[in-house]
Amino acid sequence: MANYTTSTSDKNKSTAAILCAVGFLGIAGLHLFYVGRIGKGLLYFCTMGLFLIGTIADLIKISTGGFRDNVGAPLRTSHKPTRAAAPVAAPARPAPARPAPAPVPSPMVEAPPVRQEAARSVPVVSPHKAELPTLNGYDMKYSYSDVKIAGGQYYSAPAMQIGTKVELVSEKDNPHDPRAVAVMLSGQKLGYLYKGKLQDMYHDFSARGDLILARVSQVGEGGALLALGFYVEAESEYKKLARSGAKSKRFKLTGNTNEEMQYNLGLCGEGDEVSFGYDYEKERYEAICGGDIGFFPKSANDMLENCAGAFVEEVEENDNGKYAVRVIV
Repeated sequence: MANYTTSTSDKNKSTAAILCAVGFLGIAGLHLFYVGRIGKGLLYFCTMGLFLIGTIADLIKISTGGFRDNVGAPLRTSHKPTRAAAPVAAPARPAPARPAPAPVPSPMVEAPPVRQEAARSVPVVSPHKAELPTLNGYDMKYSYSDVKIAGGQYYSAPAMQIGTKVELVSEKDNPHDPRAVAVMLSGQKLGYLYKGKLQDMYHDFSARGDLILARVSQVGEGGALLALGFYVEAESEYKKLARSGAKSKRFKLTGNTNEEMQYNLGLCGEGDEVSFGYDYEKERYEAICGGDIGFFPKSANDMLENCAGAFVEEVEENDNGKYAVRVIV
């Protein structure tokens, strides 16, 4: 697992410095509102920047690069940072269809073992890769391209093009096959999945609540061919780390009883990724999870300098209504 790095904020260091300096004129906290730290901004506004002490300290932090925005990212100096493209949103969950004779599918990825049934027809699958999207929070387990539709000759197909999304719908009341899976487009039936492996996979994945995506991969005189993707929920980095058996240690964070850190802790949950930055005044690392959430003990310094990642293990509330957090490194 790669070492964790914090991305650059889209907030400008020069703008933050100017707004911070306005605090000397009696209007403190504008730089905090600018970077999204609303709670602390209100505190500065009501106390004239903690009686100018906080304003002076923040101005020093801004000039030295130690000041961060509401998600813990350092401010940029000039050009805006490049942001990663937003992942494709997961589509609505598909549904099922039915049988009709034909050839045999050869999956892009190795298919799982499926139940065997007597006298069944299987769709032909071409060797090239299906064009299916990456879904946020899911991994594609299996993909099939150019899958034939059974019984397409009995249905009039509406206008479609490559990439058109189709729906798979289970027909439990089908008199010929209660496991039939219909292929639908805009409420109109195109045919069925062939009885066999893909039909079984559809029911297995649907029963587990996993995702199945179907799109038109080819359109010709013989009808449409499908690209099918079977997706499973992606494993979080926290779970991967825990499962790997890698050397890890748990630390209870301190110095987080103030209002701002308590608010940030209330937004944290198990498995959330934690970044950290070295505080030269305190000579230890400060933890960040959407905002500052406390300090690691000095004994963690050496481990943090070479760790693969840090995650929230537990956030608990004590009898006084204060949050405490343990982080696994």
